[in-house]
Amino acid sequence: MLRLLFAAFLVLFGSPAGAATEPLKWAGVKCCGTDISVGNDGSVWLIGNNGKVYRYSGSTWDDRHGGRGRRIAVDPDGNPWITAKDKTIWRYDGKKWLKMPGRGSDIGIGANGSVWLIGNKGEVFKWTGKTWSKERASNSRHIAVDPEGNPWITAKDNSIWRHDGKKWQKLPGAGNDIGIGGDGSVWLAGTGTRPSRARSTCSTARRRM
Repeated sequence: MLRLLFAAFLVLFGSPAGAATEPLKWAGVKCCGTDISVGNDGSVWLIGNNGKVYRYSGSTWDDRHGGRGRRIAVDPDGNPWITAKDKTIWRYDGKKWLKMPGRGSDIGIGANGSVWLIGNKGEVFKWTGKTWSKERASNSRHIAVDPEGNPWITAKDNSIWRHDGKKWQKLPGAGNDIGIGGDGSVWLAGTGTRPSRARSTCSTARRRM
């Protein structure tokens, strides 16, 4: 399931107190893509429909950094990590793309810099700085990481799980994808045709005003 573009823009601009009951206003951002991520420094990166990696300048999308992928997450320094079509993992160091060990289908990074990966068979791995340590056996689909470095996942049955640092906890509700802001706000893309809290279109990404 493709990550909904509006979700990461929500993460970028946060969710003020009372947002659950306030009507949401949306601003169109011209682009079309399959996945998007926002770093703790506010940098916004996008996987386009063509697989190219783009960075948002505030008015346009810039692809001069190169790279191609399917899923993307951004570290606290504003550098993206991606999983590619062939499940390889790549990290941008500010100048060039570096191939990382392992393979995976989705990736998430917390505001504290911890990196988590969904493996080819739905396993959950944590990056140790040298290798990937398995933290969950299977059944995971998408992942996001909170500011403390704890992963939240949506599973293949659309259930939602969070790791509290010691064990996995099942949470209420169901969803396809999940995103977490640097302030700890958690946003979920639901399972219906209409995403929770907002509508999404292919031709225009949306951010909360």
